[in-house]
Amino acid sequence: MSNAAFLQTCLLLGVFIPLLSFVYLVFFGTKLGRRTTPATEIGSHTDGGHEHPAVPAPGEPLAGWVATAAIAASFVFAFFALVVPMALPAQQQGV
Repeated sequence: MSNAAFLQTCLLLGVFIPLLSFVYLVFFGTKLGRRTTPATEIGSHTDGGHEHPAVPAPGEPLAGWVATAAIAASFVFAFFALVVPMALPAQQQGV
């Protein structure tokens, strides 16, 4: 793979991984990490007559990890796209 193709691949992945994770989380984020026990059985508290579960809604913690991993992957690809050309000799940098 040439340097130009590597950089193009890194930049495309850096853009599309967070985009695809966003689309995935929009449609399937609430289904991530489903609990078998309802939150009301685990424990809850009342606040002015409204009952609030003591645990987060299904999918919230895992969806956050998926989004964070996508942004971290985007950072890694952008970092490679920045650092790899700087490590090349001046004749191959295209400057």
